[in-house]
Amino acid sequence: MTQWANIEAALHVRGMEEVLHPAQAHGDGAVRQLMLDLAEVDWNVLDRQLSALRQPAEAPQGVITPPVLFPASTEKSQSQQKAKEQGLAALQAGRVAIATVAGGQASRLGFEGPKGAFPLGPVSGASLFQILAGQIQRLRVLTQAKLPWIIQTGPSNHAATAQFLQARNWFGLGASNVHLVCQGTLPALTPTGQFLLAAPGRLFRNPDGHGGFYQALKNSTVLPTLRDQGIDLLYYCQVDNPLARVADPVFLGHHLQQKAQMSVKV
Repeated sequence: MTQWANIEAALHVRGMEEVLHPAQAHGDGAVRQLMLDLAEVDWNVLDRQLSALRQPAEAPQGVITPPVLFPASTEKSQSQQKAKEQGLAALQAGRVAIATVAGGQASRLGFEGPKGAFPLGPVSGASLFQILAGQIQRLRVLTQAKLPWIIQTGPSNHAATAQFLQARNWFGLGASNVHLVCQGTLPALTPTGQFLLAAPGRLFRNPDGHGGFYQALKNSTVLPTLRDQGIDLLYYCQVDNPLARVADPVFLGHHLQQKAQMSVKV
């Protein structure tokens, strides 16, 4: 009972007691199930959600100016070549792993299954996963590096993603070299900051977004494994961007030259 009292107190402080009313109307079983769901809520994270929800939208400040464009000069070509060589050296040294976020379903594409399994190739029928795996395989040939592949799944597609990849022999990359990490979820909130319910006794939860990738990595055993392999660079891309150049050596080279902690290519 103490556990339930703590939950009720946490709800009261935040003015969210109304989440209990539908469960109470359906009896003790529904109340118990809802309390079990609420016991898993990270109240500190919830407070950040509520704070962000209540934050008024601010008008953009400052002036937007176009970026500096460099002409295709000899000097620029030499700079690109130097960056490419540095990026390739990092790949060949086994310092790079690939990370792909693939937690979504392809329902908006009219396809039942993980988005990465969507058959995009107009002639070959190659899936998004296959297109990205082909790039990784080609880079392996060019660099003779392992290039581990981390795929972030979601609670709704984790099992289906694993089954899809297993059925296709991990696209030749090797089961030990492909790591699946599942992102977490956050309780969904109404615009007024109340919990949404999936049923009288169940909270409605959503995947915790792109930011959940870091927590998913932290919760898994992947990071220590990568460190043990000498990997200190992570190339991140989304599964629904088949035009992404995976582990682009030129981009990696510029990142290393700038001694950056994080670089973004747009």
